[in-house]
Amino acid sequence: MIDQPDFWGGRTPLELRYREWRDSVEGQELAGAIAYTALDQVAAGAKRISVNLLFEQFRRARHVKANNSYRAFIARELREKYPQMKGLIEVRERKSERAA
Repeated sequence: MIDQPDFWGGRTPLELRYREWRDSVEGQELAGAIAYTALDQVAAGAKRISVNLLFEQFRRARHVKANNSYRAFIARELREKYPQMKGLIEVRERKSERAA
């Protein structure tokens, strides 16, 4: 399988699967619940937000099937959409970012 972002229109196969899942009802509900809770944590003065913890809590509580790799995408979405979360949510550099 080809794993170069250029071949896939700038996205990897994992990113494409994530986008498909994220657009599903389950994906919207899970990501929405995480965002809502993270915003509550920001308002309460949180010094750090664990997307991993929220992802796992909501995934189990709602019995949602979701790839663990999606946590990183949700974390990046939150940081991009809510700039106040940038310093509260830690993300690692992606391999594709290192290659650029």
